[in-house]
Amino acid sequence: MNKTFIVLKHEFLQKVRSKVFVIMTLVGPLLMGALVFVPAYFSATNTGDVRHLVVIDSTGGQLAQAMVAASKDTATDFFSKKFRKDVTIEAVAPSPTAMDSLSKLVESKAITGYMVIPARAIADSASTAQIKLHNPSDFTSVTALKDFYRDAVRDAKLRVRGIDPSSVSNVESGVKVETLKVEAGTEKKDNGGVGMVMAFLTAFILYISLIMYGTLIMNSVIEEKSTRIVELLASSVRPFELLVGKVLGVASAGLIQVGVWALMLVLVTTFGLSAASAFIGEGLLPSISPFLFLYFILFFVLGFLIYATLYAAIGSTAESASDTQQVSMPVVMLLVIPIVLLQGVIENPSATKSVVMSLIPFFSPILMLARIFTETPPFWQIALSVVLMIGTFFGCLWVASRIYRVGILMYGKKFKLSEIAKWVRYT
Repeated sequence: MNKTFIVLKHEFLQKVRSKVFVIMTLVGPLLMGALVFVPAYFSATNTGDVRHLVVIDSTGGQLAQAMVAASKDTATDFFSKKFRKDVTIEAVAPSPTAMDSLSKLVESKAITGYMVIPARAIADSASTAQIKLHNPSDFTSVTALKDFYRDAVRDAKLRVRGIDPSSVSNVESGVKVETLKVEAGTEKKDNGGVGMVMAFLTAFILYISLIMYGTLIMNSVIEEKSTRIVELLASSVRPFELLVGKVLGVASAGLIQVGVWALMLVLVTTFGLSAASAFIGEGLLPSISPFLFLYFILFFVLGFLIYATLYAAIGSTAESASDTQQVSMPVVMLLVIPIVLLQGVIENPSATKSVVMSLIPFFSPILMLARIFTETPPFWQIALSVVLMIGTFFGCLWVASRIYRVGILMYGKKFKLSEIAKWVRYT
């Protein structure tokens, strides 16, 4: 046990003292935060790049004038405010030279683009307006023109039928729907499907972390084997002790790194979102219970121990990383399968298929965690998945140790899966 601890300490210190580990631990949360808040910030604030759009209205000008008025109106919803802040619309009378002149202005980027409204836009529902832009991927310009045009045509058609458009607006206003999560006798507001977002986010983090740290352990074993250092270690440390120390040492370093990331997410969701809502919009950002991150850490640790043990066994069978492709494929597939099943589990977490798949120990780190974030399953299912994962870890450790003790001292050839399976049966 003392030798196992020595190996654990060596592996742990070797990982946490590396510059890459320190940088990723500190910069990782900043990068994840930037991926969320920077696009939201630039999408939600006026960057000063105002789109100048022109409308040529062949119906007599009423639609263009309505669109100009709408672009200057005070909007009540957040996204409409954004469009009205970033877009200016000008009406131009149709003429034989109007479109040619505007096309030249678009090419020279003097204006962002223009819209051509057909003469029968109000009377004929099949008529099609055209938007001409230098950059057709300009979402803000395209969406603003389409929304303003749709509203203008709708109001014009209502007037033709003798209906006051303002009365329709009054009927439509006040129709709001909110989603509440009913659980344990309580109801909680679910802003924008926060459970689904967190399920995908945590699945992504787990998938990347398990592959990254698993590969790290595998390459560490390969390096020790190729440099023959493992022969010196094996003379004083039992292969089982070496394997356990290596897995737990890297697991401890990984837990610290992921723990820092999780803590940062807790702080952001607890304190940062309320501040961010000041410029992104009230109620558009979710709030997340810090308690859920305890489940995240638990499933990360157990999933890491299982896959790290398998990757260490794979590393012992090869002398270079290229030799592990065939052997590592089954382990990689065990991580890919829950990612493929993730969408279906999130949409129906209580279905029998979802329950069964989330209880499979190799899938539990991703699928059971997804169920917890979307629709918390009965506690006995969570407890059962934890017990099964613990049992699977010890089973994998037993199998991996028997492969490891033979593989680390075998050189000179590539081993097939059938040969590796024989090593498990060696006494």
